[in-house]
Amino acid sequence: MKSIPFICLAFMLTFFACEGPEGPPGPEGPPGQNGQDGEDGLDGLIGVTIEYENINFSEENGYEVLLPFPEELVVFESDVALVYLLWGVESETPIWRALPNTIFTEFGTMQYNYDFTPVDVKLFIDSDFDRSQLGDNELSDWIARVVIVPSDYYGGRVANIDYSNYYEVIEHFGIEDKPLSSHAVVVERP
Repeated sequence: MKSIPFICLAFMLTFFACEGPEGPPGPEGPPGQNGQDGEDGLDGLIGVTIEYENINFSEENGYEVLLPFPEELVVFESDVALVYLLWGVESETPIWRALPNTIFTEFGTMQYNYDFTPVDVKLFIDSDFDRSQLGDNELSDWIARVVIVPSDYYGGRVANIDYSNYYEVIEHFGIEDKPLSSHAVVVERP
């Protein structure tokens, strides 16, 4: 029994003996392949917003609209596209609603929704009734903003962001908000 305190004392002395001042830095590592440094990478994308105007849903287009990304924009398969529809303007501040967005009408339930690929976003209307019953206010003159969020930033680091809040998303990613185009037609939605 008397050896247990001795073992504990030896362990404590060994453990605390490892503490001490930090030594000098080690030598610089070897250069890159073939003795040369690698090329600098491109500046990372923090996030980008694309605005689309004059979006119209109809029976002719199957109540879906394809919004292509600009050709110069590189979107990776792991990136995320968030879509917001302009719902109205209050005190000169645009009101953006995140998709999907469910609406209850006199005919039943409808939903503005989307899917995306690295080259485009497809907006569409789902409903539990015949969509031909919808009027111009539900179908015509929409303005959408698509926010591309790089996959590096979409993970755990931003778990506290309210992605349904357009202004919170662009503020977090340092995306400059731009005013609505001067020729944009703003329709107040129900």
